[in-house]
Parts: sequence; structure tokens; C-alpha cells
Amino acid sequence: MMQLNEIKFAEIGLEEKEELAEWLSRDTWDNFTSPAISYDSAMKWIEQGAFHGDDKKSFWIISHGERVGLLQLNDLFDSTAMFDIRINTKYRGSGIGRHALRWLTKYGFENHPNMVRIEANTRADNIGMRRVLRACGYVKEAHYRDAWHTVEEADVWLDGVAYAILRRDWLNDTTTPVRWDDE
Repeated sequence: MMQLNEIKFAEIGLEEKEELAEWLSRDTWDNFTSPAISYDSAMKWIEQGAFHGDDKKSFWIISHGERVGLLQLNDLFDSTAMFDIRINTKYRGSGIGRHALRWLTKYGFENHPNMVRIEANTRADNIGMRRVLRACGYVKEAHYRDAWHTVEEADVWLDGVAYAILRRDWLNDTTTPVRWDDE
């Protein structure tokens, strides 16, 4: 059983690009647009700024000295930041995602006063991530029909969903419901 109090987070520096590319290429990421990433593709993404820049930060999720996941917080200067999370296959379902998302939410709101909300998009069939989002206080705000193209099958499109948490809800440990009946 994973000891969640042993999990640490460390910002990823550009000098770690080889380690990041290796880490990304060693696993599959089923609910991402590119589920299998080659080392060369990962290096290209890194060098093009996908993981580093003035408006984004990336963090290792570390357990017992092992890099078990990756967090990205993007659009740091906007009122709405977006995030990505990747957990190694063998650690999925162990509670790391919830722990990491709570940490990332706190980090975002405490370090970026302009941030009003943090948002995530995922495939509608990514039930595990959707559970994590709800457990961490994120609220479903959108359902996008045929919004996510799969690499596996060229003619298959899946629905996407968006969840977000508001700064005021995070501060007050509340949930502001979405007004779905406004038409």
C-alpha cells in the first residue's frame, strides 16, 4: 500500500530534459491524445516548450525516491489555469492522483493570486480521473460531444468533459453549483 505522506513534489528544470523524455517514453498514457510517446518525440515537445516556460511549471511526483508521476500547471498568468497529470501505470488507482491534485490546487492558488480557477479536460470515458476531480472539489462544467480524437482508430471520436475549481470554493471548502437551467 502506498504511503501518501511519503509523496513529494519537485519542480522539473530544463536541465532534466533527458530524464523527462525517458520517463515519458517508458509508459503509455491511454487517456491522452498520444498514448505512446517515443523518446525523440518527447525531446521535441520539451525543446518546443511543452513543459517549461514563463507561463507553465512541471513537477515530478516522487514516492520513496522514485518518479511516479508528472504534474503540469499551464496558463499561470491567466485567470484560469489548466493542468495535466500523468501517473505511471503501476501506481494508478493508489490514491496518488488525489494527493497530487490537492497539492497542485493549493500550489496554484497560493502562488498565483491572479488565478481565479483551475480547470482540467479529460475524455468522458476516463472514469478514474473524473472520480479524482470530484473528490478534490472540482465541478463538472462542460460536456463536449465528439471532441476527442483517438489515435487508435482514425474515425472514432469520444466525448470530452471539463471540470474546474474556483478559488473561493477552495478557500471556503464549498462548491458553487453550475447553473444548467439558464436558457
